[in-house]
Amino acid sequence: MKISLRWTLILGVALANALVFGLGVAWLSTRVELENKKLFAGYESMVSANLAANMNPAGQIWSAGLLAWPGWPAYQDVLLVHLPELRDPRRAGDVGLMLNPKGSWHRGVDFPEQSIIDAVRSAHREGRSVSVAGGLASIIRTPDGEPWGGAWVVSEKPIEDATWLRWMLPWFALSVLLLTGLTYVFTSRLLLAPLRRLSQASDRVARGDFTVRVPEEGRRDEIGNLERTFNSMTAEVEGFGSRLKREVDEATAAVRRAEAAATTQKRLAATGELAAGIAHEINNPLGGMLNAVEVLERESLPEEKRRQYLELVRHGLERIQRIAGGVLLLAPRSPQTGAVDLAATLEASLGLVRHRLDQQGVRVWIGDGQAEWEYSPGALQDARLSWPVFQGQGDELGQGWLNLWVNSLDALATSHPEGGGRMGVHVERLPKVLRLTFWDDGPGVDAATLARAADPFFSTKDVGQGTGLGLSFLHQVVDAHRGRISLESEPGKGFRVLVELPLEEAAR
Repeated sequence: MKISLRWTLILGVALANALVFGLGVAWLSTRVELENKKLFAGYESMVSANLAANMNPAGQIWSAGLLAWPGWPAYQDVLLVHLPELRDPRRAGDVGLMLNPKGSWHRGVDFPEQSIIDAVRSAHREGRSVSVAGGLASIIRTPDGEPWGGAWVVSEKPIEDATWLRWMLPWFALSVLLLTGLTYVFTSRLLLAPLRRLSQASDRVARGDFTVRVPEEGRRDEIGNLERTFNSMTAEVEGFGSRLKREVDEATAAVRRAEAAATTQKRLAATGELAAGIAHEINNPLGGMLNAVEVLERESLPEEKRRQYLELVRHGLERIQRIAGGVLLLAPRSPQTGAVDLAATLEASLGLVRHRLDQQGVRVWIGDGQAEWEYSPGALQDARLSWPVFQGQGDELGQGWLNLWVNSLDALATSHPEGGGRMGVHVERLPKVLRLTFWDDGPGVDAATLARAADPFFSTKDVGQGTGLGLSFLHQVVDAHRGRISLESEPGKGFRVLVELPLEEAAR
């Protein structure tokens, strides 16, 4: 349980007062007991002197003279006991005489007479007075100094503990209240109020408000120094925060410029690679059409052959048109989002690496999480697939898929130098997520390489053969679609890229 400083101070002062009072009570109790013993001892001495004055050398007492002593009213109770055993051990247990100068009528039936006699014996053995039954038992001697017996006396007006405690308690309560109140008033003004202001200001600083200041009262003590130091600290932190924000903004702008430059470099590198692929794809139908045109220029060409060569020219032009359409589909356009046909972006990206697939003899496999079949041009429009159309940037996604196909083909060229190999994509539509898994059975990479695979400009290819921006670019595209991307690979077990696109976010 949290206790405020105010209540801690009040309780501390009250406990300190109680401790001081308790020590005082203990000391006074000891003093009262000592004073009572001195008083009893004085009364006992007077009794002994009176008894000795009324005793002959043989130990016989003149009772009338003893009882007529005028000092008895000063006592509350008296018992005189003659014990012959103190002089003659053979008479152990005998009680020769017992006198009650104050009478015995006021005593109860439970008066501890035997305890008093035993206390007199103890006083003789120990050589000192013994407290018993509210009085003091001591030894009485004959004029020649021999022990005669004992006297038990109770003072008429002893100092009682209850009396002085009842007198002290009201003063104690008043002193505690006054001291506690005065202490709180002074400490609240000098300590609690400044600390409360500092605590409230510290809470605002913890929430990020560095403009807060505590009022300075011009004090020259430790509290005043603490207030000035706090204000100086918050002013310094506020200035540092402003400078830090400025520097962070500048650094962020520099990073964005670097990212833009890296993206431009990646696009330039990809453009060169695409240009080579497009040239190769277009060169084949162009060569065929040139040959067909040369044949068509012959006037003696039969009409049937002429129709066949014209059909060949038409097919070549259609193929070039499809290639140009795929390039236009993936060409950068406005960053605005639109309806994305996932199958179309995958089909277009595969179309741009078709020549490399044929050259390397790589087989592509398509799957939907339940079945898998080999890809052929147009297979992504298969009726067995039910892929969603969602809002996004289709050209950016298509370029990302193209980067993955190129990376897989480069890896397969390393692990299958004589041709062959497999790669593909599995597309699963979950309740709120579209999951794409791109894979290949290439050489794979170790854990250290996998950890850096998505770093900008990191590449495992030879110098001049890769920019190291393919996966970095894909990360940017997937992040822009509020998606996630993860990489999986082991040496000799291929490479896997898992892309998850939230359908609801993409729709918005």
